[in-house]
Amino acid sequence: MLTDVTRDHRQTGVTLVELLIAMFILSIILAFGVPSFREATANAAMRGTTMDLVAAINAARAESVSLRVPVDFTPTDGADWSLGWDLTYPVTQQTEDRSFTVREGMQIVETNGLLALQFRPNGTVDNEAEFIICDGRAQEIGRRILLNRLGRMTNEDFQC
Repeated sequence: MLTDVTRDHRQTGVTLVELLIAMFILSIILAFGVPSFREATANAAMRGTTMDLVAAINAARAESVSLRVPVDFTPTDGADWSLGWDLTYPVTQQTEDRSFTVREGMQIVETNGLLALQFRPNGTVDNEAEFIICDGRAQEIGRRILLNRLGRMTNEDFQC
């Protein structure tokens, strides 16, 4: 019976050493994996915010042409594009206004200081605009959306 107890302790000791080794290897894998996962998540948020902004601008232009009314494109709070943006239609139009939100951590700046853009029924816009999208990471590559007066956009990399 004494040998059975000794044998059980030896097996438990070996299992404990194996468990510690497995935990050590797992911690090394996590040490390399977590930062790259955060980077991938931040990059996905950047792409998603860029696509949302482009889609909202395209929607404003398309709806102004199809409805034959001016459509206003403004920051949700009237001042900060990073909090989201709205498409607003004339009161006489039965189309409901639309709001868009921004993914967490994204910073959007309109470099010309514009707080509103108006898309006209012919598809043109009242001002040229330049939107810069960054998320605060050091040395990141953000996005720049350039909108000309004809309502055409370019989407390019930007060093934040």
